[in-house]
Amino acid sequence: MVDCYISANSQYAYENEKYYKNGAVITNDTGNVVDEITFKSLIKKETSTFIHKSFSNIIVLVGAGASVLCNSGNIDSRFGKTVFMLAKLINTTLKDEDEFFTLQELSNLCKYNIPVEIEGEDGIEGLNRLFNLEDFLSDLLSFEKYVSDMDRDKYIKSKNKIFD
Repeated sequence: MVDCYISANSQYAYENEKYYKNGAVITNDTGNVVDEITFKSLIKKETSTFIHKSFSNIIVLVGAGASVLCNSGNIDSRFGKTVFMLAKLINTTLKDEDEFFTLQELSNLCKYNIPVEIEGEDGIEGLNRLFNLEDFLSDLLSFEKYVSDMDRDKYIKSKNKIFD
């Protein structure tokens, strides 16, 4: 069974061209199973009960990649970026300027075990697909209190550049 809408009071789902509300098959006035259009209409009614109210705050939680737009199977970089795309951009930016530690240098300082770049089949180094920017950033922030005085300014500048 595939869930389509779940709230505190209702759960709408479908399976094998049958539509369910709270586990019971939804039927119309004549006792026949409703069609997809009617099912979607019921869900619209359900959502309108909370959408058409006044709220002072609304929080929307979306998963990773929710801002990414795909066209013909390719990611359109003008409309959001994946975490991997951000990591590539950060890696390139830090490597281009001497005032910052590179991503690999930061990784070494933090003792992050996954190499930032690896050599590809063509012999050119590229961002390692196993490098996890989110895990790395967690290590980077945790390690900040242990940075030597000699490296502190450059470390902070590099960290701030990443977050910019």
